[in-house]
Amino acid sequence: MLPAASAFVPHDVLARPKRSAGAVIVRRAKGCWEVALVHHAADPQHDWRFPKGRIRGRESSAAAAAREVAEETGYRVLSHRLLGTLVGQTRRGRSKLTAYWQVRLLGGRFRPSREVDAVRWLPFAEAAVTIARRDEAEVLAVARGLLEKELEAAG
Repeated sequence: MLPAASAFVPHDVLARPKRSAGAVIVRRAKGCWEVALVHHAADPQHDWRFPKGRIRGRESSAAAAAREVAEETGYRVLSHRLLGTLVGQTRRGRSKLTAYWQVRLLGGRFRPSREVDAVRWLPFAEAAVTIARRDEAEVLAVARGLLEKELEAAG
C-alpha cells in the first residue's frame, strides 16, 4: 500500500520536469493570521492564486519562492518551511513540479506590475473559498494546519 502523501500520475515526472516554486505568504494582522493571494493581470478568469514561478538554473526552491514573491508583489519575505510539492502536467504533456513554501512577511510594499495587478490579504477561511485552484486550496490547508500546530506548541 502506498503512503497517503504519494500520488500516481499518468506521465513520467522524471522526463525533463518543469520546476517551479510557490509561496504561501503569512502575516499576523488585527489579531488573526492572514495569507496573501495575487491576481495575474492577464488572467481572464480573474483567479486568485499564490505567487509562483519557474526555478532558475541551480536556484533552490526556497530562494525561487522568495524571489517570485519579490518580483510579483514587491514584498520581502523569509522562507520559513517547505509545505510540499505538487506534481502535475503542463498543457503540452510535460511534467510540472511545484514546491510550495510558507514564507513570513518581512516588509515591502505592493507594487502593481504587468504580471500582477492586485494582492488580497485574507484570513485563512476566506482565502480557502477565494483561491481558484483546488490543488492550491490543499496547499493552503497544509499551511494552516502546520501554523496551528506551531502556535499550539509555542502556547
